[in-house]
Amino acid sequence: DEAAEKWVVISGTSSGQASCSNIKTGHIRRGGGHYAPDCKHGQPRPISFDDADSAACMPKMGIQTVSKPKVENSSSDLSKHKEEEADSSSCHNRKSISFLSWNIWFDDFEWERRGRAILQIIEAKKPTVVALQEVGRDGGCKILEQILLRNTFIRKHYFVTDFRGRSVVMLSKIKGTVERINLVTEMSRFCLILRVVLNGESFIFATTHLESVDRLRRRRKQIGQIARYLSKSPADHIALAGDFNFGDKNHPLTHEDDPRENDNLGVLLPSFVDLWPAIYGDNDPGFTMDTKANRMFMAQKGFDKQGKGEEQMRLDRVLFHTSTDTWTVTSIEMIGKEELGVSEENKWPILPSDHFGLLTSYHTNNN
Repeated sequence: DEAAEKWVVISGTSSGQASCSNIKTGHIRRGGGHYAPDCKHGQPRPISFDDADSAACMPKMGIQTVSKPKVENSSSDLSKHKEEEADSSSCHNRKSISFLSWNIWFDDFEWERRGRAILQIIEAKKPTVVALQEVGRDGGCKILEQILLRNTFIRKHYFVTDFRGRSVVMLSKIKGTVERINLVTEMSRFCLILRVVLNGESFIFATTHLESVDRLRRRRKQIGQIARYLSKSPADHIALAGDFNFGDKNHPLTHEDDPRENDNLGVLLPSFVDLWPAIYGDNDPGFTMDTKANRMFMAQKGFDKQGKGEEQMRLDRVLFHTSTDTWTVTSIEMIGKEELGVSEENKWPILPSDHFGLLTSYHTNNN
């Protein structure tokens, strides 16, 4: 089942009606005022919805010729980009965009310090679109609702998808149509899709958090669901990011005869490029969960400093598909690697999350 999502206008004060559109089915749901409860026993906070339908200027999307994306290994100084308020128009013209995907860890451990650090990184990098995982409970929910969504910078520059009880949330400087793919799951997993128009071309930013641990076959089904949906409702450019919950090697709990799980991407999403290995090759394995580089993760797992039981996994990915050569990937970088200090409670090192985030940048010469 596919369900339309809503934008929450966190900077607005109007009490207008809610409106959302699933451009695949054309169904529109409407409703009155809504309230979003705080994470734990808090008082309800009034919010309002705004129309997020950009279908009026969406180009016709039929069967498209697939080509491999252009990938360049160059840096992009996002801090030099001119700040801009959230763009509420339906069609957007931009020379460059950036996409941040980050599992921010749902644990309550030092959530305030971690949340402030995540906020500072978003303020410094100024990504066009932000995809966050593990925000539906405990510390992740508090970071989202009590730090990010109450911050003046975020409220001024970003729209946010419906976050009530959601494990995956997207923030965006540009407005578009939001859709949700409900995946086969025992863990409330889904894929969130933001569909926008950039320089007259259709662009999808998508994020998901696939089933965890040893559920290899379930993850394959989930990837297949996402692939089928995108093939039936395509776009000129698609960036799919998130916590895929498998590395370049299979999870230790899977059977030794199981096929290499990473190969599923090439089978089910053959036109998508996995950007980290495409840019860095064998020079950097791109571990986003790493007990060697993330001492908070090491302490949380109870591993010793000699490396006994160490874990190094590239669970997080950004995949990119394009049917034209107008947008080029200029860089992908790992963020959130700096320690923030030591917890007074248990003397653990503090980092923003047990995952490192991935920030990708794109540039176009198309006017």
